[in-house]
Amino acid sequence: MNSSMRHPARQVLYLAYGSNLHPQRLGARLSRCTLVARVEIADRRLDFSKRGRDGSGKCTLTELPGHTSFGALFQIPADQIPLLDRIEGGYQRLSIGLDLDGKRQEGFTYLAEPALIETTLLPFDWYLALVTLGARYLGLPPQYQQQLAIQQSRQDLRPEAEVSYQQIAPLDHPDHRRCQHELLEAKLIDWRI
Repeated sequence: MNSSMRHPARQVLYLAYGSNLHPQRLGARLSRCTLVARVEIADRRLDFSKRGRDGSGKCTLTELPGHTSFGALFQIPADQIPLLDRIEGGYQRLSIGLDLDGKRQEGFTYLAEPALIETTLLPFDWYLALVTLGARYLGLPPQYQQQLAIQQSRQDLRPEAEVSYQQIAPLDHPDHRRCQHELLEAKLIDWRI
């Protein structure tokens, strides 16, 4: 018996709310991920004000009392955190507390570094499409999906942008329009740096 079978990798909970909402997208970036729950995030608004490496707007959660956003809770191997840290450049990793099925659980997520916030940014169309497909797949509330539908975006004219568009093509398959299994419901309780 090999050692990985005797000692399975420690699993951690990761809250995604942007382009990693769809498990197929996150699964293409990490060695393994399991979708666990839809997460309600109180007093935060999803916006696209984080300046990405490509100059476009990327998702972050801005404090806004009374507003509700949503995310996806994934279980991932702990040894994938350094890779996710690299993927999420320009974000700070935060510890979070969650109410998952009536029990407190610990996990982590990312918020944009304050120095990279620019409220005039627009996301590229392919990036917004990834977020929208994830929201649709998870069956997030219609009003939340409507907010994404009216979000302005801009076309990515870079030659390599076609690769980005190809990433979403398999996600837009009819089989991925709605999550096919029941998910737990969770609420974000607190954030800690």
